[in-house]
Amino acid sequence: MSARSARPGPLWIAAAAGTLVCLAVMVLGDVRTGGYALGALLLVCGLVRVGLPDDTSLGLAVRSRFVDLAIYLSLAISILVIFRTLKLP
Repeated sequence: MSARSARPGPLWIAAAAGTLVCLAVMVLGDVRTGGYALGALLLVCGLVRVGLPDDTSLGLAVRSRFVDLAIYLSLAISILVIFRTLKLP
């Protein structure tokens, strides 16, 4: 693996920026909306990981496609269920 391919790509930066936006929505706005957005972001990351080649999805690719997809989907579903059942005033 070359040094160029070891750097995180623009998709990783977009995922990190999306996570920060979701956290800002949770802190400054509606917690439930921010949680839904975070779950949707993880779902999109999983689909992008499966749909794009390994050299394009740098930063999102950690293990094999199947394992990465399973992790992203399980995290997305867990977060969506948690924020759906969260009791808020």
